[in-house]
Amino acid sequence: MFLWWGEQLTQIYNDAYVPCFGEGKHPAALGQAGRHCWPEIWHIIGPQIEAVRHGGEARWYADNLVPIWRNGHIEDVFWSYTYTPVFDEQDQVGGVLVVCTETTAQVLAERRRHALDLLARRLLGCRSDDDVHAAVTQAATDNPGDLLDVTLLSGAAADAFRGSPDLVVIRAAELQLCDQLALVFKVSPRLRMDSAYRQFLEQFTATVCATLSRLQSDRALSHAMAESERLNSDLNLSSRIKDEFLAMLGHELRNPLAPIVTALKLMKLRGQSGDTGQEQAVIQRQVDHLVRLVDDLLDVSRIASGKVELRKDTVPLADVLNKAIEMASPLLEQRQHRLLVDVPTVRWHGDPARLAQVVSNLLSNAARYTPAGGHVTLATRIKGGTVQIQVTDDGNGIPPQLLPHIFDLFVQGNRLLDRAKGGLGIGLALVRNLVQMHGGEVSAYSAGEGRGSTFTITLPDSVVAESAAPAAGGNAAAAPPAAP
Repeated sequence: MFLWWGEQLTQIYNDAYVPCFGEGKHPAALGQAGRHCWPEIWHIIGPQIEAVRHGGEARWYADNLVPIWRNGHIEDVFWSYTYTPVFDEQDQVGGVLVVCTETTAQVLAERRRHALDLLARRLLGCRSDDDVHAAVTQAATDNPGDLLDVTLLSGAAADAFRGSPDLVVIRAAELQLCDQLALVFKVSPRLRMDSAYRQFLEQFTATVCATLSRLQSDRALSHAMAESERLNSDLNLSSRIKDEFLAMLGHELRNPLAPIVTALKLMKLRGQSGDTGQEQAVIQRQVDHLVRLVDDLLDVSRIASGKVELRKDTVPLADVLNKAIEMASPLLEQRQHRLLVDVPTVRWHGDPARLAQVVSNLLSNAARYTPAGGHVTLATRIKGGTVQIQVTDDGNGIPPQLLPHIFDLFVQGNRLLDRAKGGLGIGLALVRNLVQMHGGEVSAYSAGEGRGSTFTITLPDSVVAESAAPAAGGNAAAAPPAAP
């Protein structure tokens, strides 16, 4: 209780009021004029006192902010109090009695609880780290009494703010939460940094950290779901490719069997005395085709299990490429393509059989997917110790969506089983694997469907020495032209 008496509003108070002064006013305030004791708040309480003195009626104030000077600075203090007139012997208002209770702790607790609730609601709608930063900034704007500013930083960056009197750094790691997170609070200089204030800042940090952890978990879950969808898609694609491969394999194996069976029946009808040379030639061609198919399948299996070993030798590169042309010639001649060849006379170190197989596969593909009477080019460039081999055609080309996967196993362009282009979709996979075993790389380029394609093999550090200068303009060989 506190009594202001007389015109000077001389102060008298009981012992229960003394703690409200803090340090600095008591005991000098006892018997002091009110205006002299409370200059920092007289603009607030002066009119309230005069209203009671001249009106004669009591006034009630609940949780009213009356910031007073105590403990060496202006401090925000909340009070619930009554101003009651006290009458003198002339039955006039001689003074004003104050019965008051400081409610600072309760008001601040409710204000901070509301701030945390509002922050939690805002963070609930956050979908990114930027949203969290915006919510934290808004929380400071909504509660300027407790938070002048809030900055969200990594743990290491927060070290620069330690030691500032008006800044409080709360590390999430100190709360057994996120390891690399800290909040830097610019706190109010008008409030004591007591345990309740610090607990509010820690709860604020924990709420933010929980949201960031949720977002991190959401991102991880989203990534896991996307990865799961990708794996399912890859699995479905692999299953479909496998089914298509098995169907194609059955078709490719069945094609040679029909002429073989027919040839055998003709040989049986002619008997031992008949001429079976033509039938034998048919059987031989079809058996050779079956052997190539089986060899390709075996090569894929050996490469997948790591059982293929290169048998390297130093040989003329022209001999290797001529062998590849010889292997692909039947198909080139059958399709009546014109083959242009540019082969330098250099010596090359590697596995001749495997390089011939690689180039033969590319030439066969070019012949197979180029309309009859087309053009196929085999060109070679030497740069230092690197040899670059290109097979170019003016055929069907490669669709853009297929180009990134053209060297994958069992991948082919769209084609029906009854189109006699042959192949199992393993040739280019073999090409890539065999080239990579030589330390090289292979790439494919096509301007689109119907615009041809170019396959480039690059084999670094494989040229041994040039025995003669390349022939100017290169050599040219041509399959028989199409009949007019």
